[in-house]
Amino acid sequence: MENEGNEIVPHFPVSPEGVARLKHLPTVEACIRYWEAIRLRAWRAGDDFLIQLATGLKESYEEARQELTKAEQSQEKKTARTSRRARLPD
Repeated sequence: MENEGNEIVPHFPVSPEGVARLKHLPTVEACIRYWEAIRLRAWRAGDDFLIQLATGLKESYEEARQELTKAEQSQEKKTARTSRRARLPD
């Protein structure tokens, strides 16, 4: 995202190379912090449009974080079940 001279907008976090932005939990969390910072700065500046935009994008990233967290927990459960089976004698 280009700032184009707008000092309200901080630098957008860079995605790790080769990682899709919505598939990488730390990047999604960085985006949530970014859009929260934008929302606060817009609120201070009285920019209602930017407040709505930042709020909507932050909520979208929060949904993505919930989905990633659920998927990660599901994968951990599968791994735990598989490792328990491997330890059980036949």
